[in-house]
Amino acid sequence: MIHASMNPNLIFDVGMADGADTRFYLAKGFRVVAVEADPVTVARARVAFAQEVAEGKLEIVQCAVSDRDGRQTFYCNREQPNWGSLRPGWGNAAAPAISAIEIETARLPTMFARYGVPYFAKIDIEGHDAVAVGPLAGCDDKPAYLSIELHDPAGLQALAAAGYRSFKLVNQTMLWKVRLPNPPREGAVVRMDGWKGASGPFGRETPGREWLSLSDAARFAEAFLELHRRQEFLVAGWIDAHARLATPGVD
Repeated sequence: MIHASMNPNLIFDVGMADGADTRFYLAKGFRVVAVEADPVTVARARVAFAQEVAEGKLEIVQCAVSDRDGRQTFYCNREQPNWGSLRPGWGNAAAPAISAIEIETARLPTMFARYGVPYFAKIDIEGHDAVAVGPLAGCDDKPAYLSIELHDPAGLQALAAAGYRSFKLVNQTMLWKVRLPNPPREGAVVRMDGWKGASGPFGRETPGREWLSLSDAARFAEAFLELHRRQEFLVAGWIDAHARLATPGVD
């Protein structure tokens, strides 16, 4: 399902981190808006992706995506920059490596108004994913596909409230088994070796046999998360939840 206002060639990488996902999306042939809150990470990305920025293929935006426009406290993690978060206490906020800064925040609808409505948006912002999705509820213009890191079932409920109706759950530690289809179902042919640091395929190439209903996805997610809490060495990894606007059985 693609709305008239959606740009089928645009992807949002919300939580750019080391740029592994951005690099993959660019290789696929998409234009990318990469959003990152950590100022040190942004400075490094502007150097690493200087050519792509100059060519107009990539825009790097320094801000944090949240449920309101304005400014909020962001907790930078100097030992693990990818763990910076708007969420107090995430990644041990009392540790010496944590520093609090004030940073611009923006809602997803605000970002879409500024840069365009993407075909796909990856959101990985360390415990704040479901909060960021919240403002999409009641919003007509949204990505056909969207993914978040799933920390609890509330993430699926936020996706459903935003209008997403079918889901896939991807254990990120199992990405090493994933091979991209050839011919591709999204963008260009890309060879990925191991998916180190990357979130994996998206859209019509999302791993998994079938898209699930909300009830089935919630049931599987709750079982995984509960077993992981009880026996973390038995069930390793973490889940990304992929969602699409189309109903199950419709591609």
